[in-house]
Amino acid sequence: MSITQQSENDTRFADRVANCCYAKYASLPKTGKPSSREWTPLAGVVKAQHQDESFRDALSVEVVALGTGSKCLGRSKLSPRGDVVNDSHAEVMARRGFLRYLYCEIHAMHSTGRSEIFERVIQGRCRLKSFVTFHFFASHTPCGDASIFPKSDVGSEGFGDCLEVVRGRIETNQHSELVSTGTKTNMTNSSQLSDIVEDKSSNTRQTFERDSKETCATICKKRKLSHETIEGKKCPDLSINTSIKYEKGILPQTVGNSDLTHLIPGSHNYLGESNVTRGERTNTDACKNINISHNNSNDEDKCRKHSETGASLRKVKPRKDIFRTGAKCLPTEPRQDPKLPGVQYHTVAALRTKPGRGDPTLSLSCSDKLARWNAVGIQGALLSLLLSVPVHLSSIVIARVCPHSQEALHRAVVGRVDGGSQPLLLHSQVPFVDARQGDKQPCAASIVWCDVSHRSVEVAVEGRKQGVTKKAAHTTAGRLLVCKKELLRQFVSTVSLAPCTEHFADALGDKLVNCPYWELKSRAQEYQLSWKRVREVHMHAWADKPPGLLQFTALD
Repeated sequence: MSITQQSENDTRFADRVANCCYAKYASLPKTGKPSSREWTPLAGVVKAQHQDESFRDALSVEVVALGTGSKCLGRSKLSPRGDVVNDSHAEVMARRGFLRYLYCEIHAMHSTGRSEIFERVIQGRCRLKSFVTFHFFASHTPCGDASIFPKSDVGSEGFGDCLEVVRGRIETNQHSELVSTGTKTNMTNSSQLSDIVEDKSSNTRQTFERDSKETCATICKKRKLSHETIEGKKCPDLSINTSIKYEKGILPQTVGNSDLTHLIPGSHNYLGESNVTRGERTNTDACKNINISHNNSNDEDKCRKHSETGASLRKVKPRKDIFRTGAKCLPTEPRQDPKLPGVQYHTVAALRTKPGRGDPTLSLSCSDKLARWNAVGIQGALLSLLLSVPVHLSSIVIARVCPHSQEALHRAVVGRVDGGSQPLLLHSQVPFVDARQGDKQPCAASIVWCDVSHRSVEVAVEGRKQGVTKKAAHTTAGRLLVCKKELLRQFVSTVSLAPCTEHFADALGDKLVNCPYWELKSRAQEYQLSWKRVREVHMHAWADKPPGLLQFTALD
């Protein structure tokens, strides 16, 4: 799959999806939105209604669920009552809002006989109407495996060239600039780096958004490059992780050696090994470690000699590197990150936890969760008991104003599981107003909205409803309606209208509200069997939540 293969119709549809989500976001109250010094990611689920099999010329597109956020809870803050949201990343919040929307539509179907998206079938289950499809949107690349790709993948329309330019100018020009001034110049100054990025970006990409330039500057300042950091500090060989043990016959697949990236030797974006390997040093490296000052003429002569005789400096090929993710491989994952220089830093297709510092989280990355939703349906186990077939996404749209690779997205979400759904992967060039840029900090709050009549919008902080008091924290009024416990209560309420007797013959009536959450999920035999097959073959490292976190019931 190639980015250049997107047709004009695809682009128009992707932009419609993006604008639909942006418009709904703009209409929401300010509470929970980032301040002028903050940023937040946005994700949404969009409903499309069309007349034939093709949704590109849909009669209407309408957002039905929306989420923002970039936080998740550490394991020490998880609740055994199911009353907090563990993962508040935008993609997960949007999906939870979508589950509420589905429950309300199924409830309406059984109570009134009418629904915008469902029609009734036998045994009390519902199925989607013909020519109603759902599409997932994200204003950013999902964390985890989809965020690992060569910097050259983003090409002239992305950030790859911009980052290579910064690296090249630091490596080939820093020494001559130091000599000409005769003073030590601190190239780590953030304003200088921003100027370098913005100057080059304005010359090569006049049409790209200003916010994207600022974002690029931030990435350049914060992300490590190949064998050194952006500050130019040499990484010691001892930093290379050589203690990783792999199971017999299992080797890490990295961006440099994996065919999952669809890169072939000789192509313009093939990376292979880093130009600088262990034990090798370029003229730039030698010159970089010379301490130049007014009182050190010998060092000046040495560096000038490198400048005069080192015409090869201008011929040195830019070091190849990848965009990296803070998401860490699961301890049970046999494919661990080699953490070698350049393109060999990460392994690909591995299951990862959410990125973050401090208390480790149990939440898996958004790439992994999207892959699971794509394989067994976005509806999850409980809703599968009320539906005749799983709900699959017809397309995934990413706002391509941040570093992004369609190949990596396909590998992470579709390519890891055989026999799953095949959503169309699209990109939109429409920017998000609150996207990451410059030195802005991530917003601590998350917003979840869905197209329902009761409490359609909620704001979450650390997994709980913003502003809730301790007294009300364990009541329905004080809980987020997208937490596990409240979704379980909506499930019980919906089942009471149209019980599926083959699954709940021994648990109807008062017994249903006393059934533990894990037991009701286990009754979704078709879903669990499907997930078991996927897990055994493709995601065997996926870890279950501790049993103590799944024992709660629908009762307060």
